[in-house]
Amino acid sequence: MPYIDVSMRLKLNGNFMTKTSFAQLSDRALIAVSGSEAEAFLQGLITNDISLLDDKVWLYAGLLTPQGKILFEFFIARQNNGFMLDCALGAKDELIKRLGFYKLRADVSFTALDDKYQMAALWSQSGKIELTFLPEGALCFPDPRLEAAGMRLALPVESLEGFIEQNGLALLDLEHYHQHRISLGLADSADIGSGEHFIHECNFDQLHGVSFSKGCYIGQEVVSRVEHRATARKRMLPVEIKGPPPQAGAIVKAGDKSIGEVLSQADNRAIILLRLDHAEAALAQGLLLTAGDATLHIIAPDWAKFQVPGTQEHA
Repeated sequence: MPYIDVSMRLKLNGNFMTKTSFAQLSDRALIAVSGSEAEAFLQGLITNDISLLDDKVWLYAGLLTPQGKILFEFFIARQNNGFMLDCALGAKDELIKRLGFYKLRADVSFTALDDKYQMAALWSQSGKIELTFLPEGALCFPDPRLEAAGMRLALPVESLEGFIEQNGLALLDLEHYHQHRISLGLADSADIGSGEHFIHECNFDQLHGVSFSKGCYIGQEVVSRVEHRATARKRMLPVEIKGPPPQAGAIVKAGDKSIGEVLSQADNRAIILLRLDHAEAALAQGLLLTAGDATLHIIAPDWAKFQVPGTQEHA
């Protein structure tokens, strides 16, 4: 099984970092997709272009409904003669079931590997990560959505303890990782849900999760229509919270008008789904965005190429 020796790459760059954060992603799982028709099978289903894996290590992608809404989000890589999917643990069985639904007579099979691998994440404030040891069979790759997100790893379960000890890492809990990704404005399966949101609402077009040139896949017509007409009216965005943190599901308001929803929250940050035009109009009138007893201040992510309400940075 191939892996990337991150420590060697960073040594060649001569750039090390003394503070690296490490967390087990206990809410993620691995699925192996194998068979002689696995590549063609996936290419006709998912939002990204499998052929890009000739030059990239991992891709970010989704599986949609025919109406263009996201059922599952995942990372995908080549592995020997097949592929590996890093998906939400809670969605693993349903993802395998859905892939099987589309299988028909194709020579392709799906195997859950969460009992063999533990997903994990490494990140640092500088963006430079120090690693001196990777166990045999480990997979290590840059998060394909955003460099600042750091590295993701698939570690053999029996090697996890040795990996932590030999790299001198302090194990953080899962909440620390979610604080990190929420601060960057990165939604995950908990925010995206299943069949609830369109791909542009979840920023797949901004975060390298969709190809607009690969050809047909399930839901592609809707995705292309929104892209070419520039009609994405809602987006998931990070906000800073002032006041008591709202719970997931709390309604975002401008005055008395509901214009969005809180999806996930950590520390003084949250990911919200926001109606962009309504938010822009409210802010232009001097209205505050609120959720419960908290005031929300929109953060314009560096990756956003659309107009973020209240800013002129991404026009």
